[in-house]
Amino acid sequence: QSSAVFRFTILDLSGPSGIEHIDTAFLQGTSSLLFVIDAQDQDQLAGALEMLVSAVVRLFRANPRVLFEIFLHKVDGLSESHKLELLRDITHKVKVRLEERGVGDANTSYYLSSIYDHSVFESMSKVVQKLIPHLATLEGLLDVLVTNCRMDKAFLFDVFSKICVASDSQPVDSQSVELMSDVIDVVSDLASIYEED
Repeated sequence: QSSAVFRFTILDLSGPSGIEHIDTAFLQGTSSLLFVIDAQDQDQLAGALEMLVSAVVRLFRANPRVLFEIFLHKVDGLSESHKLELLRDITHKVKVRLEERGVGDANTSYYLSSIYDHSVFESMSKVVQKLIPHLATLEGLLDVLVTNCRMDKAFLFDVFSKICVASDSQPVDSQSVELMSDVIDVVSDLASIYEED
């Protein structure tokens, strides 16, 4: 995925062997590791956590600056209390295991996500924003836009992926991001109708 604002190189490392076969030189240039855990598959959770911890240990030793983004995915079928309990449980287990292996200071972040709402876009937006070196400049420019145009809020979205690249410095609520994502869908649908062949 490439755009004018950010560039990705995505390497899918599914399966138990995953990161073990990747060259250390490649890992040293990695900015972020996104690890997805199926929140509904409790039978595979222990194995997934072990794969996560092994990947974090290997990558952290090759590159201590890397960001570890852990998505607890498919949480749409869980109650709010169960989501929070699962998040707390996984966060604690991973922290303990990383400390046991001497990498307790690895930079880990956790997100609850689902494809049935906008949480996956919001979570990916947070991951991407961490990787943009000039995010503060973009936020400052959006602050100027909001002030000069008397707007309530300003967002900078990548239309294709629906990732929020930046927003002004006012706090962002999930409903606003969800609304902007819906607006992007409508505009994209209308644009395709009136597009010249």
